[in-house]
Amino acid sequence: MAIIGVHAILHTRDAEADRAWFADVLGLESVDAGGGWLIFDLPPTELAAHPVSGEGGHVALYLMCDDIDASMRDLEAKGVAFDGAVTDERWGRVTKIALPSGARLGLYEPRHASPLLSADMDQPFIVNVADAQATARPGQAIAIDFEHEDAPWRDTGVNIMVMSPGQPNCLYHREPVQEDFLVLKGECVAVVDGEERPMRQWDFLHCPAGADHVFVGAGEGPCAVLMIGSRRLDQAHYPVNATAAKYGASVQTPTDDPAEAYAARRTKPRTAVTNPWPLA
Repeated sequence: MAIIGVHAILHTRDAEADRAWFADVLGLESVDAGGGWLIFDLPPTELAAHPVSGEGGHVALYLMCDDIDASMRDLEAKGVAFDGAVTDERWGRVTKIALPSGARLGLYEPRHASPLLSADMDQPFIVNVADAQATARPGQAIAIDFEHEDAPWRDTGVNIMVMSPGQPNCLYHREPVQEDFLVLKGECVAVVDGEERPMRQWDFLHCPAGADHVFVGAGEGPCAVLMIGSRRLDQAHYPVNATAAKYGASVQTPTDDPAEAYAARRTKPRTAVTNPWPLA
């Protein structure tokens, strides 16, 4: 027996509108099976059986993505509406797309293991800090990253930011998730909830969800800070703050949009630079 694929059917009150949506918004290729009956090519598919207490027989269709917040922003820019906010389930982050016909189509970012995810994308590994990739924009802090840009980790972000004296690591902001920081070398000033807090080697800072913060290099030489943050929610708010503004680390207008916040700081791309580790 050879199963060659999965044929999914969406029962809709306006097939023409939904077919146009699949083509124009999702960019799916199709073939005409006759009479304008379009059959769309789908990305790789997985199948799961969920236990229920009743009779069962219900079938659900979800589009999978690797970053639901970014996917929603892209879809909203194309005029797509969503039926409710993202919900955080044990198995992933979920919302529903409102199709032109009024039908609802699931969209989710999975947390579970998936046969669609290559085993090579996330394997145990060891790398020395000196051998990790380092990138920066001109005149800005250096980021030493341990994950590959083409295969970012789903749950946790980890990097080392290297700042020269007076140089902020980013813009003053807060996130709805926990973040933690350890000074590995040198000195810096952490601006936390508007208050300047000097830090030195081996000082640890815990930022619970909602804590405003930014780091600024201090002392006589470079400062390296290990930064660890949850990726459970990809959101941020950038408030105006006078203390952070002293270091050029505050927006001028409050925003929740990272692209808007960093518009003036990201005029040039981040490029590979010489890894500065170990710091002198």
